[in-house]
Amino acid sequence: MHRADLFLQSNQFTGAIPTTIGELGNLYNLNISDNKIAGTVPTQIGMMSKLRDASMFQNRIGGRIPGEIGYLTDLLALYLDSNRLTGPIPTSIGKLTSLVDLRLRANKLTGTIPSEVGELKNLEEIQLYQNSLTGPLPSELGLLDGLIFLYLGQASRRIL
Repeated sequence: MHRADLFLQSNQFTGAIPTTIGELGNLYNLNISDNKIAGTVPTQIGMMSKLRDASMFQNRIGGRIPGEIGYLTDLLALYLDSNRLTGPIPTSIGKLTSLVDLRLRANKLTGTIPSEVGELKNLEEIQLYQNSLTGPLPSELGLLDGLIFLYLGQASRRIL
């Protein structure tokens, strides 16, 4: 089977992400950023086992980040920033052990940063600012030896 990429960014697409997206088993890159897509991230996204880059930023996507996102163990980049996502960051995020870049900024996420973030040993950048996250920072963030950029708010820092 061949690798597939889907680039639909920077248009005026509307509507929801179809649940049939999970049938795109050979998809490596999904870029639907900078559109007017609404609805939720379908749970079927977890069936896209070859996905490496999921760029869905700057849309109108709401609801919770599905726990099934944790099935994307080869994912390198997850960009869900500048949407309308609500609820907590799922603990299954810790299963994304290949992840290098995680951007969830500018949503309406609540709760604490899950300690499972400490499992993301390849993470170099994390953006969580402009949400309603609360509680203490998990000490597990200190386990991320490769972390270069940690953006949590106005006091975001570059880690050297």
